Amino acid sequence: MIKFIKCDKANHICDKIQYKEAKLTERILLKVHLMLCTLCRDYTSKNIKLSRSIENANIRVIHSDKKIILKALIQNEILKNKA
Repeated sequence: MIKFIKCDKANHICDKIQYKEAKLTERILLKVHLMLCTLCRDYTSKNIKLSRSIENANIRVIHSDKKIILKALIQNEILKNKA
């Protein structure tokens, strides 16, 4: 017997798939749901595009020490401009 899921559950499974956390049964339930629901197909498509964009973004982060220094500099500038 095929079990149908609601859209919020389908979207949650879609998110789990992006992080490779979904079980086989969840993936099957999602595929069945996507055959019937255009809104969730659109959500899934956008989610896949977003995940690919993030993977290909070559994001670099600031070291925590530099972040603390930058925060202090910004706060000092804000205080100067208030006076």
